[in-house]
Amino acid sequence: MRVDRNSVVVIAGASGQVGRATARLLASREAQIALISGRDELEEAERDVESLGGRAIVIPTDLNRFDQVQAAADAAEREFGPIDLWINNAMVSMYSPFMKMSPGEFKHIVKRTFLGQVYGTYCALQRMMQRDHGVIIQVGSSLAFRSIPLQSAYCASQHAVQGFTESIHNELTRQKSNVRVSAVGIPPLNAAQFTSTKNKMPRRARLAGTTVPPEVAADAILFAVENDHRETIVGYRTVEAMSGDHVSHGRFDNLARNVGKQFWATRHRTALSRLFIIVGVGVAMALLVSHGAKSGRSFVRA
Repeated sequence: MRVDRNSVVVIAGASGQVGRATARLLASREAQIALISGRDELEEAERDVESLGGRAIVIPTDLNRFDQVQAAADAAEREFGPIDLWINNAMVSMYSPFMKMSPGEFKHIVKRTFLGQVYGTYCALQRMMQRDHGVIIQVGSSLAFRSIPLQSAYCASQHAVQGFTESIHNELTRQKSNVRVSAVGIPPLNAAQFTSTKNKMPRRARLAGTTVPPEVAADAILFAVENDHRETIVGYRTVEAMSGDHVSHGRFDNLARNVGKQFWATRHRTALSRLFIIVGVGVAMALLVSHGAKSGRSFVRA
């Protein structure tokens, strides 16, 4: 799928961080974007989209409620037409030992981070499968593959998203559907969650090691939309787990890398594969020539 001025997009969780960076990037392609979230910054995201050449509609939505997500999808199609692309990006977390969280806090995180993606996927598939067209992007985390302390509810939700997405992908494949669901796994970002996420610990949260800015994640999302990959990985830390803008950026710009090496390799894997083949053939020929010289044989005919 190519994103352009005819593309109708829904971004769930569009008010900050990755969602807002993605809205900006798709707006540069002049896409028509429905911005849905429960936070106040949607109007700022709308201004971003329209200043970059896109069209936007703001739909305040409680992503924990299926009826509101369904209503948002209806509103997006009334305004722009059939939805081509749905991006599930909403999340919420908390820094806390499990036993210091209330059951209500745990439930809230799971509903927002996991069930929010389930509700969005259901509403998107209802419409896309009728037309046999569309792409759904599940924005996930390296914590879908390896959990860490102090974020039990978020890690549980990300594991659930990963399993859910694999199941839906397999169902669509068996049905030979042209609707596609793809996962984007992102590493820790230099984003606003480090200041906005509730923290029950005695010290404020900070990043360990390097990170990437939200724009790298947005690039990966667009790449996943326009390339038929089941999963797109951003950053070595996400792979390892498998084995100034205070809305979308956090306070760790000095630690952030603008290019994720793993994502760069993913984007250029065709060229890299060809390069490896050429290098491999060259090495093989050199070894043959060397062996021939040592044995007194010639591999070149006059």
